Amino acid sequence: MKAQSGYIAVLFAALLALGLALTVGTMVAQLKHAGALDRSMVVGDTGARQAELATMQKQLLTWYGNNAWVVDSQSGRPPLAGMLVQAGVQTAGAAVDVSDRVISNGIGYHVFAFWFPLAGATGTGLDEATGTFSPGMLNGQPALTPYVLVSGRALETLRVQQTRLTLYRIADMLTAYFEDRNEMDADRSDDINWFRDSACAGDGLALPCYGTDVTPASAVPIIQTVLPARIGLSAADLVTAWDPQGGISVNNYTVAASPPYSIMLSASLPWGSSLNVHAVSEF
Repeated sequence: MKAQSGYIAVLFAALLALGLALTVGTMVAQLKHAGALDRSMVVGDTGARQAELATMQKQLLTWYGNNAWVVDSQSGRPPLAGMLVQAGVQTAGAAVDVSDRVISNGIGYHVFAFWFPLAGATGTGLDEATGTFSPGMLNGQPALTPYVLVSGRALETLRVQQTRLTLYRIADMLTAYFEDRNEMDADRSDDINWFRDSACAGDGLALPCYGTDVTPASAVPIIQTVLPARIGLSAADLVTAWDPQGGISVNNYTVAASPPYSIMLSASLPWGSSLNVHAVSEF
């Protein structure tokens, strides 16, 4: 059983590593799909304008990547002028706008737009509620407005995936810890919850009690527990992909009446929700 469990753990780790590699490898595709790299290619427009827009896009996207938690923890429109200054963006006469926080498939993000308005065009601009940009209309036809967008959707999607992998890694280590403790037990009984000490004392091989109920809000920061030393967590296992903001917590307070037993890991997300993963005993 232990050999089989070890094989499954190794296979699981390999699959996670492959998944992360594929995620990183498709980052550009995600950015394009999410609109983070959207730009107009207007026939007849000056190359200088296109170059200016591309520079604005690159600078802001880099800044956004380093400040995603600060930006996306805000539900409304973040302070645009200050962010442009921090990002070192010179608008060179271009119009600029930012959306409210958009939630899509559980991911929260903002969309920025830079564009050079065309004389006579109407309806040009960013829909602040949806993050959708309209080039406007000119003489009854869609205007050929030069523009670029910077969206945080792909950036935040990647961070959620990276954080989920960290939670899965910790959960796998906790499951292995449970199995090891159970094999060390004299009768290998299935009535002992090694994820939670029956008296909440934590003075034996079972883990101390953390949290007060099953909600993420009551979870205890994992860095404040015995888990790093007990199961061998590294510094990278104690933080989310938004480090130093956010954090990973653990909650094993609720007592299961019978196996399988579980322990919940939670990671806070910038837009106010949490990412939860459970480690579950194998019997």
